[in-house]
Amino acid sequence: CFVRRNADLLAMRHLRPRSQHHRFVLIVAVRGTGKVCIDVDSFALREGQAQLVFPFQFHSYTSMQPARICWVFLTFEMEKETNLEALRSSPSRDLDESELALLAEIIRAWNTGDPPSLLQHQLAILLGRLGGRKIRSIRREKRHAETRDGGVLFQVNRHAMARLDQPIAIKTMATVL
Repeated sequence: CFVRRNADLLAMRHLRPRSQHHRFVLIVAVRGTGKVCIDVDSFALREGQAQLVFPFQFHSYTSMQPARICWVFLTFEMEKETNLEALRSSPSRDLDESELALLAEIIRAWNTGDPPSLLQHQLAILLGRLGGRKIRSIRREKRHAETRDGGVLFQVNRHAMARLDQPIAIKTMATVL
């Protein structure tokens, strides 16, 4: 759990303009607006909205307004992500008052060192509520189906991220795939 308050630093990360890692990232715009670019899509994120980034998806931030923002980032890992598939590369979601209150409770629990099981439970409730509202288009479903589990890009990313401390030859990567 962490917060970003400077739009310029978030949008213009010169060293790594496009992030990618093995964790889920739930982004909530508490104050300020911008765009979250995920793989080839771009989604507006406005105050009171949330956006979920899946593991190994490239993501970056643009068009941040104003300069002083308050975006909350919750990173987490899951063994089975099938319950969240409806949120993969989908438009940002509005959070209602109860979901914002739940987010505040998650942050409070994180800051006070509450048991991890409580945090997991609260996050699961929030994600379940966000995922329950998804309406997915057939075009988007087809386009993103190839990036799940068996997709080549997913496999390349997973293999490379597990071996960041060593060079990977193209021949080795071809053999793995």
